[in-house]
Amino acid sequence: MTRFDVLKDFLDRYRVEHAGSKAHLEYWIPAEDLPEFYKSIVGRIEVTPLSARIRSLPADR
Repeated sequence: MTRFDVLKDFLDRYRVEHAGSKAHLEYWIPAEDLPEFYKSIVGRIEVTPLSARIRSLPADR
């Protein structure tokens, strides 16, 4: 999994969508907008261990 910041001005053009569960929210960026999306990434892209995400899931999942 990755974590990174994106300029708010760019993200404001898109809706947040549910991706699978109500707890999993993400922006759906169309492929034709990806070059501008990449330019809107701010700072570093952090690679996070998947096991950290699994530990943070609610117990009823």
